[in-house]
Amino acid sequence: MKQNRIRHFLRGAGMGLALLASAATPLAVTAADADDDKDINDGRKTTRGDLYYNGFSDVIFARETIDGTELEYALDGDEPEKQETLDPSYLLIGTYDMDRDHAVDLVACRFLGEEHARIIEVGYAKSGKMDQWHVIGSLGNPDDVDWDIRCGNLSGKWNRNSILWHAPSLGALGYWPDGKGVDSWVTIPGKFDAKWRILGLGVFTESARSLRNAQKPRDSVLFLYGTDTVGYVTPDDGKFTVLGKLEADWEIAVIGDFSRSGLDDLILFNTRTRQVGKWEKGRAENWKSLGFLKAGAAIEGAGDYDGDGRMDLLARQADGSMGYFKNADLKQFVPFGYKMDPSWTVIP
Repeated sequence: MKQNRIRHFLRGAGMGLALLASAATPLAVTAADADDDKDINDGRKTTRGDLYYNGFSDVIFARETIDGTELEYALDGDEPEKQETLDPSYLLIGTYDMDRDHAVDLVACRFLGEEHARIIEVGYAKSGKMDQWHVIGSLGNPDDVDWDIRCGNLSGKWNRNSILWHAPSLGALGYWPDGKGVDSWVTIPGKFDAKWRILGLGVFTESARSLRNAQKPRDSVLFLYGTDTVGYVTPDDGKFTVLGKLEADWEIAVIGDFSRSGLDDLILFNTRTRQVGKWEKGRAENWKSLGFLKAGAAIEGAGDYDGDGRMDLLARQADGSMGYFKNADLKQFVPFGYKMDPSWTVIP
C-alpha cells in the first residue's frame, strides 16, 4: 500500500486533510513521560509553531522526493535552513508541544513492517531535531484499516496534547490522551463513518473558552459532514454541534483565534472569486469578509510571526515570496524576504 509522506494540510490547523495510515492491533507501547500525570499550570504560553520557545512562530517546509522527505526550517522569519532528509517510512503530522517545555515538537508517524504499513509508530522529534526522536506508542495493522491521525489538547489538562485516531471504515474515533500510548485509549462515543471528514481541532465551546483564557484550552474535533455541513464533536460525549454550511466554491483554510475571543475562528477561502472571509468564534452567522487574495497567492498557515501575541496569516505570493498578513489584515502583507516554490509544503 503506497503511503503519501506529506499530507495536504488544512493550512494552519495543524491537521491534514487526508492521511491514509493503517492500524488495528495494540502493541507494546513506550509512552513519553508516562509517569508524569500532574495537571500543573506553570503560567507560560506555547506559541503555535515556535520550535525554540522565543515567542515567534517558525515555518517548517517539507518536500517529498524519491529518497524520502526533505525538511527545511525557517526560524523567526529568516531564510530556510536545510535539515536531514527523512526516510520514506515517516509521515508528518504537525508541530505540537509534546513534552510540555512550551517549544513545539515535530510529530510524525512511521510505517514499519511489510509494505511500511503493518505497524504504525507515533512519536515526535524534540524541537524538530530528528536525532531526538521519542516514541509515544505503536499500533498493529493486520487488517490494513485506514486511519486519519491528528493531534490536539483533547483531555483539557495544562499544555497536554493527545493523539487522535479516526477510522472511517470502522466508524471509530478515539485518542491517546496526554502524549501516552495505546494502553490509555479513550473512545469518543458515536459512529463516524466515511461521511465524516476531520478538518482539524479547535476551541469552540464556552467552557473550553474559559479554560483557554487561563491558558488551558480543550479542543473539540472539527468535522465536515457530508459535502457542506461544518461542525464540531466534543470528546466526552461525541455530541455533534453544527457551526454552519459551506456554500459552493468555499473551503475552510485556517483554524485559529484571530479575534482574541477565546474561541477559534474559521478562515474561509473562495476558490473561484479568491475572497477571504471569517466565521468569528467558528459560527457562520458571525461572517465577516477580510478581502481578496491576488491571483496566484495562497494562504499557507497561521501563527504569530512578529511576536506581538496575535495570530497572523501565513501566505505565499504568486512568485513564491513568503510572508504574512499581520493580524489577518489582508492590507498588511509583511514579506520574510525569501521565496519557496509550491513543491514545498508548509507543515503547521
